Amino acid sequence: MRTLMQEGHIRTIVSDMVDAYSNFVGEDRRGTRIRDVLQWDKTVTAHGQTCPVSKEVILEEVLYSALLQLIDATEPLRYVGEGDPRSSDQLFLRRNVLLSNRILIRGVSYRPLDFSHCDSNIVFCSSLGSKPEAGRIVKIFLHHRYLMKNSMIEETFLAIQALIPLSDTDSPYDPYRQYPIAGGFLCYNEYDTNYCIIRPSGVICHYAKTPMRIPRIRQPCVHVLPLDRLMRSAELPPLGVHSEQVIDPSDVS
Repeated sequence: MRTLMQEGHIRTIVSDMVDAYSNFVGEDRRGTRIRDVLQWDKTVTAHGQTCPVSKEVILEEVLYSALLQLIDATEPLRYVGEGDPRSSDQLFLRRNVLLSNRILIRGVSYRPLDFSHCDSNIVFCSSLGSKPEAGRIVKIFLHHRYLMKNSMIEETFLAIQALIPLSDTDSPYDPYRQYPIAGGFLCYNEYDTNYCIIRPSGVICHYAKTPMRIPRIRQPCVHVLPLDRLMRSAELPPLGVHSEQVIDPSDVS
């Protein structure tokens, strides 16, 4: 079956049928055998493969600032915002992007919120070595920036809105964090008003979102349960127990 699914025309037809059926019956197949077998081509790298639309759009100021901050963390002082003062060795960061309605990362499909509520829910790391967070994908976009005068680099980014984590006061009442492999964790049922931009490598997995009330926590919460084989537990850093607790940038055209 897996070999048969590698045939491009078969995989496309069957994938459309599975998506239509899943939407009809309301089943969530993420992390299941059928999802694994019917997934897209497995040869895609962790950097992500997008399905961009053809028309460029201008990135909103809040997302543009977040993108500039992310790139500046790895390439300090190389880029400045369009219209800002710059030195002779600095480059303007383009504001135009190509929006995408889907990205494939390590064989798993992710979509922005406008296209799918379920497929937009992700567990992610906002930076290298940071603790995992839960949130939703607001936008997926392809961005080009100048590397030198006559060459450009092309990268895919995701704009994320994170769920607000429990405070230090409420964290001890999260009963799930004592089971870091399969238990998941609680967040408040509220999204941060700020946005962060991440690369596809920062995406860990999908998660199942379950609203709930916890007796000793005043605010409504959601239970975040990582999906896709319990999130390959080796890749998911521990959150602590409740007692205290695309395109590769090297491809330059």
